[in-house]
Amino acid sequence: MDNNLKTRCLVIKLILQDGVFSGLANNVKIIKDLTMNVNINKVSGLMPTTASVVIYGMLDSDINLLSRLQLFAGQTLPTNIIEIYAGYELCTDGLPPLAYKGLIWTAGVDKNDVDHPFRIYSLVYGLATNLIESTEVKGTIGLNELLQGMVTNYNAQASNDKLIYSPNNVVAVVQDQSYSGGSIIDLMTQACTPYDYIVQLSYPYILVYKKGDSPTKNEVIINKNNGMLGYPVPEDLGISCRIRYNPNIDWGYQVTVESSIQFTGINNEVITSWYINAMNTTLQNRGDKWESVLKLGVYNRGVV
Repeated sequence: MDNNLKTRCLVIKLILQDGVFSGLANNVKIIKDLTMNVNINKVSGLMPTTASVVIYGMLDSDINLLSRLQLFAGQTLPTNIIEIYAGYELCTDGLPPLAYKGLIWTAGVDKNDVDHPFRIYSLVYGLATNLIESTEVKGTIGLNELLQGMVTNYNAQASNDKLIYSPNNVVAVVQDQSYSGGSIIDLMTQACTPYDYIVQLSYPYILVYKKGDSPTKNEVIINKNNGMLGYPVPEDLGISCRIRYNPNIDWGYQVTVESSIQFTGINNEVITSWYINAMNTTLQNRGDKWESVLKLGVYNRGVV
């Protein structure tokens, strides 16, 4: 998809767990016309997906409802939610595609700044923290079937934030095991760790994949004709690419990079197949930035 000549659309939805916004009589505030700067950071491993957002021109009444501090470790998880929608075309709900959903960890305004920036820091971690009961396996069951059942059970008791199980080549067999209760991520991690599978929340998807493998089966091609900016750059354990923001590309995707600049492994084979192991996206509705920086790892480890 060529995004170069498309009209950008950025929308932020703020959702209160308790209370209502002044003048709206409900707990949802949709922001379209204020100046907004957004940074979304998605990475592999234990670090959670995060978003840093700056909104200019917020009403004091809304600021007071949304402001939040984290004063000490162990404080109760926040419950207000931010949703970020970004793209070029509107979906049936009148919004562009969902780019991020997470809990508002901290939020506050700087009134000493003449532009009154309202800053939000959000974490995806915490969306899937509803506790579920311990699980026991008697006999044998495929790990893929076991994990699907865990997600199905979670969704049956979750009032919202339904999750989608997204496995990539999960083929192990489980026999006579028990897993202590906790969050869905904790439970699935207990089941996956003995078989070297990784569990990653990329809301609304729970990705499960083998260590060293691509997190998903989704494949995209990146080149200058469909949004690549400049050239790929070598980095530790892979390369990085800048692209114009594309809502159809996400963390974990398999990527084929088409460029005049090539990279070879120790066997002098040209590497073209990669996967996105980190993704940093910057979006400005009234600025120049509308792009993602992709950190790419080698998809086929045998090439290197």
